[in-house]
Amino acid sequence: GTAPTNGDIYKLGKIPKGARVIEAVLSFPDLGTTGTLDLGWAADAGAVETADDNGFLASVDVNTAADTIKMSDNLANGAGLCKLFSAECDLELKVTATWTATSGVVKGYLLYRTI
Repeated sequence: GTAPTNGDIYKLGKIPKGARVIEAVLSFPDLGTTGTLDLGWAADAGAVETADDNGFLASVDVNTAADTIKMSDNLANGAGLCKLFSAECDLELKVTATWTATSGVVKGYLLYRTI
């Protein structure tokens, strides 16, 4: 495979209209000698929700060591904590610094309830 590069965006799923976000978690192995990412959301098609590419997690270091990162432990960029989505949006992972790893898996979940 090829290493993810700066600016790459991975669509991870949909955040439904009416979702109130409780937690976001990412878990990953040591993925090389460089690499960071953000976790956030895209704007919806109707322009109700504004995009926030790091609304859940910002500047996650995937290269220093294996780790599990929680939004609730990293509130410096917690725009997504308890956020109520008024429209369906894409959940996105954005590469913010090119990785050296060409294999490995980033796992995670978004915990929310719908109203």
